Amino acid sequence: MLDGITDGAEGVFDMALTNGLVAIVVHCWPDKAGTAGRMLSASQLLNVIENKGRRADGGVVRVLHDPAGPEFTEWPFDLGDGPSPNFTEVAADVLRDALDATQEVRHARALDHEAARVITDEHLNALEALDDHPALRSLLFVTIDRYEQRVDDAGEAEISRAQAYLEAIGEAEEERRAGLDYVALYAESDRKGMVLAEVEECPVCGHTSFVATGWEGQLGDLGIGHCVICSYQRTEAVADNEATLLRIQWAAERND
Repeated sequence: MLDGITDGAEGVFDMALTNGLVAIVVHCWPDKAGTAGRMLSASQLLNVIENKGRRADGGVVRVLHDPAGPEFTEWPFDLGDGPSPNFTEVAADVLRDALDATQEVRHARALDHEAARVITDEHLNALEALDDHPALRSLLFVTIDRYEQRVDDAGEAEISRAQAYLEAIGEAEEERRAGLDYVALYAESDRKGMVLAEVEECPVCGHTSFVATGWEGQLGDLGIGHCVICSYQRTEAVADNEATLLRIQWAAERND
């Protein structure tokens, strides 16, 4: 389902959002989902929902589960929860902002660590809210979980490959390579102070030989690139997953 998806949280968010909007539009207005066998883009699907749904406050559109029914269902018995909503809320404005964020591709960072736009909790909550629709339910986050597991597996496989490569070249060749000054060879900034490449400690071989030419967007600290000595490569998706785990760890430590 995620074949062809770009690496990183932005990519999987964009794919999950598009799939979710497609499912809702096909379920509610099948003649509006696309033409000539081509589905609409996420932005175009949001246009359909805004035009066909019921507008609420705050840039929210309500999509009725039962178009013939009222927005709220009154049950013949009272469980104390009040009327049950007969709709899914689509936070169109928030999701459009999220789409804008997913289009930003960052391959370098400023020395002053200028904040880059990333997927926020508000964006994720708006995506999760789509799961209330009968056409989706838990589909979206099952998709995300599967993607994250695939990224984790790929990251572990890459570490094992790099370790095997390091063993194959032998200690003498590793020491020879470690004797080179990779900071002098590869670190680079442009005239405006933008870091184009930075040499960091490799998480596999431990040498200062990991050449980062990009950084994940959550912390801006985990480099995306490869190690010149052991050939380990960290992708954007792996870096983003590692940043997420670090944020969770730090949050847990603050709550201890």
